Amino acid sequence: MKSILILIAVVTSYSNGLFAQEEVDTIWTRQLNQIHDAKITPDGHKVVVSTDEGIYILDAESGEQLHFYEKDGGMGGIKLSSDGKYIYSNDLFRRGVDDYLDITEFNHKGQFLPRDFIIDEQSSRIIYATCNQWDEANRIRMFDLETLSPLPSVYSDYCLQQIRISPDGNYIAISGSENKVDYTDYLLLLLDSEFNLIKEVYRDSSISVSDMEFTSDSESLFFTAGDFYTFNINDEEPVKRTEGRGYSSFEINDTDEYFVAFYNSKISVLNPEDLMEIKKVEFPTSSIWDIDKDNNFVSGASYNLRYMNIDLLLSVEPNINSKFNFRLYQNHTSIDLSDQSGLWNITLIDILGNVYYNQIHRGGENIGVPYSEIQSPYLLLILDNNGERSVIKIFRGE
Repeated sequence: MKSILILIAVVTSYSNGLFAQEEVDTIWTRQLNQIHDAKITPDGHKVVVSTDEGIYILDAESGEQLHFYEKDGGMGGIKLSSDGKYIYSNDLFRRGVDDYLDITEFNHKGQFLPRDFIIDEQSSRIIYATCNQWDEANRIRMFDLETLSPLPSVYSDYCLQQIRISPDGNYIAISGSENKVDYTDYLLLLLDSEFNLIKEVYRDSSISVSDMEFTSDSESLFFTAGDFYTFNINDEEPVKRTEGRGYSSFEINDTDEYFVAFYNSKISVLNPEDLMEIKKVEFPTSSIWDIDKDNNFVSGASYNLRYMNIDLLLSVEPNINSKFNFRLYQNHTSIDLSDQSGLWNITLIDILGNVYYNQIHRGGENIGVPYSEIQSPYLLLILDNNGERSVIKIFRGE
């Protein structure tokens, strides 16, 4: 039987084009001990989270814990196989997502990958870059994806820190610095799958690359280094720079339709075509970790994991000093508009923006809006009175 777990009415004012923190639409929140990384499984059904305690596997719809891998010393970076069956963690373990007893420990006691490593399934290898001022060689290191046996390493002149692989497996982007002693002269390199240099994409004496991602068609590389940069791999055009954003982390959705970027306690949804902000919200977070095929994304700070949705975030409009009484029941909500005047457009949507109720009612009435047949646990009820909007957020648990 369904029951109402959390009810929130948005009654704050709108100003300066920025939503207040209370208006951010979070499907669910979990408090965990020192979160390091989070990934959504390819089918969108689970969220895998690495923490100081180990790895949590959560239900994506409700946030409930499905399983926990305890690990002394905790976990850092994690990656998922493309079929969603395995978790690769930077302590050189492979764990089953559904078959929790399917755990493979590879024989490299005491050896850890850096947090930023990549899974190259086309070539069946794990690749990571190193930065050690006393190590003169072997800066790009690899393991076999199935056995995790070491593969020959590749020498680099640079101190390498971040690494990404294009979806088609043809390109590898690595960022770091040329000066390995004081970590200056920052750069970003585009390599082919055999680590041959294609292009030096970026170089700066003082500003490092904070994040980078390939688009789903493998034709472009976006990165942040104080400003936002766009590099079209197959064009002769120079790298395009968009000034003044300073995003520290970002993710691109599977259709390359939206960016979700973070900077200075604000989350922005951007259009990749012109890098213009579609919406910005105040948000207590430090990272954007992953986006799935349904535009759900995970974000958060050290102890706070949030599961959100781009479409839902874009659909929410602010309230402008509207007040009304309402009651939420198991199968419907009752809205008292007896003290209100004018015509009210009442809409009920789910997290994907599907509309279940959209009717106009006159003020002075008591309105009932049903939701007994809707499967989604998270709904938005929007009341619009000639542009004056109010939003009721409804979360229904089992």
